[in-house]
Amino acid sequence: MLPSATERFDASPSEYANGRGDGASVATLKELLGGIVGDIRTLLQQQMELLRVELRNDVEQTIKALIYMGVGVVLAGYGGLLALLAVAYGLHWAFTPAIQDSGLPLWGSLAIVGAVVLIAGAAAGYFGYQLMRSFNPLPDQTAAALVENFKCSLPDKNR
Repeated sequence: MLPSATERFDASPSEYANGRGDGASVATLKELLGGIVGDIRTLLQQQMELLRVELRNDVEQTIKALIYMGVGVVLAGYGGLLALLAVAYGLHWAFTPAIQDSGLPLWGSLAIVGAVVLIAGAAAGYFGYQLMRSFNPLPDQTAAALVENFKCSLPDKNR
């Protein structure tokens, strides 16, 4: 346990220089360095805990969002498939004469709709890829502060 600031510096500098200061109330260099190291250790532990909590919260929020997104994608996928089949059958119906069977074949209608959806899907996938590259889910400020404090706690070899 380190003495308080008032206990450490209760005598004037001249009393210490003359040897009349109370040596028991002055923290030794070892105690001071121990206090500094203890403070650095506590700071790093607190920042690690903050980083853990932030990461846990980010992961929980991401999982919750992914669950809702997954349900949405599945439902939208089924709805989209049914809508695309309706469009393909509509194309086939619109371009096939009522009397003759020589119009646009059903496979042609399906191919046209499939190609349009493939191009739209590729564009959406590329956009999603670019968005993920620009997004960083890690708590940057906490991690940067932790790295900075860790570097400050290491001895500087240039001094």
